[in-house]
Amino acid sequence: MPVPSAGSGPLIAVMNSSRDLVNVLKDSLEQDGFRTVALVSTIVGGATAQLAFLREHEPAAAVYSVEPPYRESWDILQEVRRQWRDGHFVITTTNTGSLRSCVGPAEAIELIGKPFDLDEITRELRRVLAARPPTLNGTAHNALTAI
Repeated sequence: MPVPSAGSGPLIAVMNSSRDLVNVLKDSLEQDGFRTVALVSTIVGGATAQLAFLREHEPAAAVYSVEPPYRESWDILQEVRRQWRDGHFVITTTNTGSLRSCVGPAEAIELIGKPFDLDEITRELRRVLAARPPTLNGTAHNALTAI
């Protein structure tokens, strides 16, 4: 069972299929004052495993990787967002072109793929956490940014 890192900053969930990348992201975020908890995840467990992880830890936001197969991975993220409505996400991806084909224009304005600047993730997390949840047709929705 993952245990959150020590500290007093906001808790950030790092969700990626690469253990090495999870460790790099955790180290970088912790150096920037965030606490972290990680899930090395694949689409095999689908939304159920990811939701259980998010509900158990209740992070302020998640750094979430959308990976191949992009459509299935994007659909799982959408299910997670529907059920974890208070969540905020910073999205990373390995192939912006493939992800862009799955993402509608209202979902994300800019997609920046890997390799990414770790400082950019920190900036986006701070922006997402500072922003009020966006609304759609008068209903609050969780924040989503993609880099």
